[in-house]
Amino acid sequence: MATPANPPSHKRQRLEPPGSTQLPPPSYQTQPGNPAGGVGIPPPGPGNPGETLPAGPGNPADVQGVPAGNPPPGTGNPSLASGQAEKKAVRIKPGTHHVRESEWPVGYRPTKSSMELILRYLGKAFYQDAVPPAANGDDIADYNTRFDSATALNCTIQAEFINYGSYINEARAHIMEAEAKLAEVSKSKYSTIATNLGMLGEDHKLFMYECLAAAGLKRFAPDIHGSHDSMYNLAHERVALYTFRNIAARGGLAFMGCDTSLVTQHAWTSRMYRNFQFSRIRDIILREARSPGAVAGALAMSNSGKRCKALALKRKKHLVGQAFRPHTVRIVENQDSVSDEEPPPKEISVEAVQQAATASGNDPRAYIICEKEGRNEKVTTFVRALDHERRAVELRAANSRPGKMTERLRQPKIGGPAPKSARTKLPVGVPLDYYAPDYYNSLTIRERNDIAIAATFKIGLPVEELCERAHWGEWRGLDYDTFMTLHGNEQLAAYEIPTAEDMRVLAEYEKIEKELIAQLDELDMVEEELDPEANGGAAGGDRMEIVNQ
Repeated sequence: MATPANPPSHKRQRLEPPGSTQLPPPSYQTQPGNPAGGVGIPPPGPGNPGETLPAGPGNPADVQGVPAGNPPPGTGNPSLASGQAEKKAVRIKPGTHHVRESEWPVGYRPTKSSMELILRYLGKAFYQDAVPPAANGDDIADYNTRFDSATALNCTIQAEFINYGSYINEARAHIMEAEAKLAEVSKSKYSTIATNLGMLGEDHKLFMYECLAAAGLKRFAPDIHGSHDSMYNLAHERVALYTFRNIAARGGLAFMGCDTSLVTQHAWTSRMYRNFQFSRIRDIILREARSPGAVAGALAMSNSGKRCKALALKRKKHLVGQAFRPHTVRIVENQDSVSDEEPPPKEISVEAVQQAATASGNDPRAYIICEKEGRNEKVTTFVRALDHERRAVELRAANSRPGKMTERLRQPKIGGPAPKSARTKLPVGVPLDYYAPDYYNSLTIRERNDIAIAATFKIGLPVEELCERAHWGEWRGLDYDTFMTLHGNEQLAAYEIPTAEDMRVLAEYEKIEKELIAQLDELDMVEEELDPEANGGAAGGDRMEIVNQ
């Protein structure tokens, strides 16, 4: 009997999973494969009517038998290096354009940021909390009735893109309006977006608005309430992707680190556009419509949280380096325990700085430290001494240079009460003496119990007199038991920590309250069935209809 070429080894074989590709953008069945124009126009053919589909490795139509919007099967992710594990494919819910971080190709961020920069300039939204203009109903109706198919739209726009130079007058009007607004934003806000837009070439800016006018659009305002594949929205997508690809190919986005190989992949650039326009911008518009000012407020709180987190990390690092014990480090490591600050105005005159140097007021360039509600005065004394020493250490570091600003200038308010902090969340996990005893005792039983349970160390600092820098050596190296004996137990007696009996009574009250609420809800339902007129019902024959409902 002949021996097989590959005899079984009688060992458990490890089955390799089939080659899976990274999740492509969703297949938009109603959308043609690619926008008009782009890099490398293939010859016309049955899959390329009107020469509107750009060629390239990312063009799904380049592979026979592959539907538009889907990558070739088994090709994998071209952005992944050899031997590198691909990201797990995650199903996307239909009808949404939200994309998770893990679903993008490797190294996508500079390209996506470049795309967003182009879209923000077209929409004249030059800072993060800017609300783009809403779409005009007449423009939407005009576009949706003018074209009956995406192919007709592509052919018309492609022909107009070729003659984009004839729309220079309309483009210059847009440029004047955009540059005036950009200059105003640059003076009044700390906007990285405005700074990057200032580095974009003037010819590229003019090209964007020439293409916008060539497409017959008065302004760049996609209809975020409508479908992404409506004629009106497809026209905006064609303008955005066409200008983005051409500007990137000319090197206009090199300062952003834009990956030109990823730019030619229509599947990803289209997804980047829709993710930004129909997910992020849509959320901004809807949130601002529901609550005016909510977008700016949320952005301010987000930036404040990042600053507080960074400052808490610096303080913790310094205390650990100075051999402070964990019960003291725990005071400063929570970002919710850090006071935020009010930023100074961006435009500060030299005269104001000179006048502040001779007077006893705050430096106009300083960030004014806000008052943190409920924080113990000894904690404020300790962290200010800590920050003073920490900044001195940074200035003495080997990599420091004269005039280098290590961090923002923060000062307490001089000549008046400090502004109240907008961050009202109670820090949990800090020692109890972070809170002033009177403030802690004024909280509800439930709040006090939650704070006490989360506090691994009950006391973290001695009395306020010993929190000055000159007295740190007297208690810094004490272990927790010795520290509590010498400094902590007496302070702990001032805090009214809920007892087990208090929590038992509270649990009983909460149970009775829940039962009472359930009974009231049931009673309301019975009353509606017995007397529907009392709840807005009608008389006679309508009564039975309401009861049946």
